Amino acid sequence: MREGEDNSDSLVSRAATRLAKGLRRVADRNDVSAGSGRPLSRILAALGRRLDAWGGSLARRRQTDLARHSPAQRARRTRLRIAFAATGFTIAAALGYPLAEMITRKVERASFARIVEAYNGQHGAMFQMTHDPIQYRNTPGFHDRHAYSVPTGRRFEYRINSAGFRGAELPDLAEVRAAGGRIVLHVGDSFVFGMNVGEGEPFPARLNRKLGPSVVNVNGGVIGYNLPQYRDSLRENLPRLRPDIVTLNLYVNDFDRRMLERNPDIWLKDAGSWFLELRVKPALRKILPGLDLLRPHGPINPRGSHNEALDARFPNFALGRAAFLDIVALCRESGAELVVVSHPLILAPGFATDRYQYLRMNGIFRDWAAGAGCRFVDLREEILRSETRPESLVIPEDGHWEGGARGGHEFVANVLAREIFGIDDPQDSETPDRSADSIQPQ
Repeated sequence: MREGEDNSDSLVSRAATRLAKGLRRVADRNDVSAGSGRPLSRILAALGRRLDAWGGSLARRRQTDLARHSPAQRARRTRLRIAFAATGFTIAAALGYPLAEMITRKVERASFARIVEAYNGQHGAMFQMTHDPIQYRNTPGFHDRHAYSVPTGRRFEYRINSAGFRGAELPDLAEVRAAGGRIVLHVGDSFVFGMNVGEGEPFPARLNRKLGPSVVNVNGGVIGYNLPQYRDSLRENLPRLRPDIVTLNLYVNDFDRRMLERNPDIWLKDAGSWFLELRVKPALRKILPGLDLLRPHGPINPRGSHNEALDARFPNFALGRAAFLDIVALCRESGAELVVVSHPLILAPGFATDRYQYLRMNGIFRDWAAGAGCRFVDLREEILRSETRPESLVIPEDGHWEGGARGGHEFVANVLAREIFGIDDPQDSETPDRSADSIQPQ
């Protein structure tokens, strides 16, 4: 390196030269022919010499500049450079921020659309997207005789009746009431809906066959729903069904953001900027973890907060409890009895022991029911009291209740028949026909 040359000016050239030497050593070690390794080394070495020369030129130019200009002139030039850089940055930010915001919104909406398309590609157009807080519903009249489950590799039949509930068309509910019958609405997610099992298999359909025509069990389950959505669905369905009993079927993930994630136009509707909320703040949280300025309602993009009711996770149940209390009030207002049913995660480690990871959550569900004066059905305790092998009740690939005479849906139907209606070991009046269009309540 030439005398007086700034060491920093030759860093790139030295790196290139070292790379060239390294390539030559690798070529020699692996007996690479001269025609394959050395030409590349010569190119890199030449590049290194050019970078060395360029660095020397920069150093000489700086020395000339120092000799030619006074300190005041150099300070003025520095201020001008800073002003030009600040102006350029401001212009770039003014033009780039709206572009980044537009791209972020476009990407997020497209991502949500792909999720919906992928799921509907698996199950047909089973979901009807909405722009209200409930976000999506079962599509009334949907029918797929050959629905396919990727995790299980099974094919089965899904039917949504004209009222938006899984299963057969509902009978005339006014006639049922006039005849002294009762209506039971089962609210929940995929465990109520009967994910990956055919028509006639979900426990509401089994209860219809076991209890006869005097009790109409409505399958109000929607895959992926959580507590706030249970509440919103009840606001719609309680006035039109006027049920005598509502079973609220709770599962361990009813506080999570759920299947289909969330429509960004809804859960980011209060966000001042999607770009700040989804791109900038997460990056800053990684760099500056715990910084109070980045909290959801902090000074940076203060309106850009995810819907807390969808983000609340164990052990924070405050918002879930608020939704539960709304459900209690709605049922009381409509005159329906509320029964809380806790569905366990059977495939969790230590299910039958005190090491069961959701034992605390089960206790919270029980406390909620007791505080509201509701009946509580703990399916985990029912399973442990029975002689049933827990694993036989669920689909091994995804943990949902299994169909069939010895599956989880049959077990739940028998427990609810006993706990709600006082009927021990009710007999199924018919065997579900998986190929039939639907099973009418008897």
